[in-house]
Amino acid sequence: MFKKVLIAEDQDFVNLGIKEVLHKLEIEYSSHTQYCDDAYLKIKRAVLDKNPFELLICDLNFKSDHRNEQITSGEDLAAKLKNEIPGLKIIINTVEEHPNIIKRIWNSGIANAYVIKNRNGFKNLELTIKKLSYHDKYLAPSIEDKLLKNNIVELSEYEIELLKYISKGYSQEQVHKIFQEQKISPNSKSSIEKKLKELRGLFDAHTNPHLITIIKDLQII
Repeated sequence: MFKKVLIAEDQDFVNLGIKEVLHKLEIEYSSHTQYCDDAYLKIKRAVLDKNPFELLICDLNFKSDHRNEQITSGEDLAAKLKNEIPGLKIIINTVEEHPNIIKRIWNSGIANAYVIKNRNGFKNLELTIKKLSYHDKYLAPSIEDKLLKNNIVELSEYEIELLKYISKGYSQEQVHKIFQEQKISPNSKSSIEKKLKELRGLFDAHTNPHLITIIKDLQII
């Protein structure tokens, strides 16, 4: 079983629930923070002190406040830590249950487990911690079922990058110039228009704004 665990969660009642789970599992030491920057610094400091955290339990979304945070989401925090400390095990503990989000997180390799906050959330978290204590990865059957749903849409990195710029209000002409500067291809005006037309057809969207609305509803970007 893990001996040292960090919780990154900005909701007090969730923190208390997770602490109760860790206490039940007789985990020797746990700490928590409500900010991603603090979580990153605590984990890095522990490594330098040669007393590293073994597990991070992290939400995906953190509400912004008066602080100017460099790391603003659990996804960014997990990605940064996995890159720098590959041996750290990470559980994403979130309300986000859309198949596209789960698949994006899981396929990225930044998490060892994914737990959904629901009426059985703490019970599932307890089981997941137990599983991860002797397995590298674990997905509950209910989450595996979500990954098998046929409403998961996979887009290429190019398509996602294009949609991100369009969603920020850039015109096709502006995207064309940016892609040329960044050497992202295809970057011709005709290829960008053709790709957007294909995407509108794929999602049955009438206009680019309609397409972006659908994409955001599906939480693809």
